[in-house]
Amino acid sequence: MIDFGHCESFRNRENGSHMAYKEGNSNLEDTNFASINIHNNVHYTRRDDIESLLYLIIYMYKARLPWRKV
Repeated sequence: MIDFGHCESFRNRENGSHMAYKEGNSNLEDTNFASINIHNNVHYTRRDDIESLLYLIIYMYKARLPWRKV
């Protein structure tokens, strides 16, 4: 259930600051639980993990996602 394929450090290795906002480079593999920012081609962050987790909880509760036709 856990995919560590896109894991990155959220801290800059040189000075310890938070990584800067950047667009592009979002490889969208499974669109079922992907966050809105990933669909908009914004780079992955911890925020997207939380959003995807909430989508998973909705799926487990309702047995489907409201925005999916199937």
